Order: sequence, then C-alpha cells, then structure tokens
Amino acid sequence: MTEEQAGDAPDPLVSVVVVTYNSAGTVGETLSSLSEQTYPDDRYEVVVVDGGSDDDTERIVGEYDAGFHVVDGGTIGACRNHGVDTADGAYVAFTDSDCAVPATWLRSLVDRIVDADDHIAGIGGPNRPFPDDPAFAKLVGSLQGTVFGSGGSPQSHAIDRVREVRSVACCNVLYDAAVFEEYRFESDINVGEDAEFHFRLSEAGYRFLFDPRIAVSTTSRPTSGRSAGRPARTATRWRASSAVTGS
Repeated sequence: MTEEQAGDAPDPLVSVVVVTYNSAGTVGETLSSLSEQTYPDDRYEVVVVDGGSDDDTERIVGEYDAGFHVVDGGTIGACRNHGVDTADGAYVAFTDSDCAVPATWLRSLVDRIVDADDHIAGIGGPNRPFPDDPAFAKLVGSLQGTVFGSGGSPQSHAIDRVREVRSVACCNVLYDAAVFEEYRFESDINVGEDAEFHFRLSEAGYRFLFDPRIAVSTTSRPTSGRSAGRPARTATRWRASSAVTGS
C-alpha cells in the first residue's frame, strides 16, 4: 500500500462486474460474498450483467446492493463490455456467478495493483473447488492444477509464487480500467473471450501479476448446481460462435 493510501486519501473506487445467465441457484452466494468485503463499502460497486435469463436470477440479485443490467441474447464478451461501460471505478474486477470470493478479495487485489509497473494490466489468482463439491469435481480441479491438466496455463496451473503471466482466469481478476480505453473483449466471442482478450494485451506488451494467495472458490461440476451460473459453461444457450482465437 502506498503512503498516500495509508494516509487520508480514500481508497480507489472499484467496480465489480458479474456476468451471468440463469444462475438463480448460485448468484446469491456470489453476491453474499461480495457484500462481506473488508474493502470500504463506499469505495466499490457491484454490477451484474445478465445475458437474458429466464429463471429467478433477477429477483435474487434484487435482494442485494447490486446494479442489474440485461443484454438479452448477448455473448459473454458483449456482456463483459457492457459491464465495463457501466463501471465507474478506477479498477474493474470480474468474478463468475458460481464463485464465492474471500472477504479480503478486493483489498488484496487493490493493494497488489497500486504499486504495479505500468505494463501490468491487472492482478489475478487461482480458483479452487468449493469444500462441499463432489469428489469427482474436486478431482477435476486438482488435475487442472497440474502442468498436464492445465496445459501449462496459469489460469488453472498451480503457481506457488507471485509472478508475471500472460493471462489469468476472468473469474478472479482486477483490471486497471485505463486498459479498456484502448482494448475491449471481442463482442462476437462467447467461449474463451478472456483468453483472446488477454492474448491481444500480451501482444501489446501487457502482463498480469498472478498471486497464489488471492484465490476464489468455484466449481468443476459439469452439469447442474453451481456450474449453471458460470457463463462459459452455458455457452450453448447464448447466441454466438464458440470459435476462439488463441483459447
């Protein structure tokens, strides 16, 4: 943390964007975890962008202090861009609607990025299975943490130290909002939109800082339950091609 932050200057404003689709069974847990942050309440906002759910997602979101926007039939990339457009923060964070973040999530991300070099586009960390996920889901999560299971990608490959990487998982990331002045997610991409976006950033010389201590809980369950809230896993219900460059 800088001396200015440690003094009387307010913490920077952070916008948290949650892209969702038919996540009535999971989004409440996500928003509950976001409401319990140690980061000052008046220094962050939560924006939920919905791809056109036909379940009770909107009703459940209404129980929390979060904005709700609908991009009916929009791709995940388009919904992420809409979240960026509505964000007022100096930093923009993303998590998924089947995730739960720790109470220190925003504080840890912000403290890491404020002193980062100019070529750092954002901060990210790992995602881990929920403790109550089935054994098979936990096994999948463990395999994804290996070099073989992750394909060497830092998005899931277990890394035991803070290091620069070319990409991080979009369910656990904080961007410098200035990046979006020139770069955006591809609105035509529905699966792997984060990998494609990060590839373009890396080609421009940007990197991410991966901190293994900043983890979120997510699920590897492939069908119903929590995974219904993860946009990338409901892609067949969204209107877009799943062909992705660089994913």
